[in-house]
Amino acid sequence: MFISTFTVKAATELKERLEKELEKSLKASQDEELKHHLAQQIAELPTSDIGTMDAFTQRLVSKYGYLLGLSPTFRILQSASEQYLLKNDCFEQVFERFYEEQGPDRLFSRLVKNFTGKGKSLAGFKDQVYALVDFLQSTADPQAWLEESFLKGYQKLDYDEAF
Repeated sequence: MFISTFTVKAATELKERLEKELEKSLKASQDEELKHHLAQQIAELPTSDIGTMDAFTQRLVSKYGYLLGLSPTFRILQSASEQYLLKNDCFEQVFERFYEEQGPDRLFSRLVKNFTGKGKSLAGFKDQVYALVDFLQSTADPQAWLEESFLKGYQKLDYDEAF
């Protein structure tokens, strides 16, 4: 049996309540077989699957992630600041790669200039990229959405005429 809660605190409280009820049933029972069973359940309660969905998913992916090609050290980011730092790191790596590959006079550079204007700040461009990434996380298939919806206008545009 798997029992999921929204918080670690709720999972802990649920385990405590279950333990109290099991102990009460153990004390009240006269049946030796039932007593043995209840004692075994009390002993196994600390390792039972009562927790948050994040914790359950983490255990599942750690154990079977190799079937999906995921690292056994995979983990779910818990804090918003940790997520933001990772997002910034990814942005910087991808931005530098695209900028270096295409050079200052290429399409990517023009795209960035649309959001930065004459200033040197990438904040406007970064905000748009982050908004897109946040939206993509809510879609069932981000890659398909990009190809089928977002990039349709891009594919039909004649850049020689546009620029």
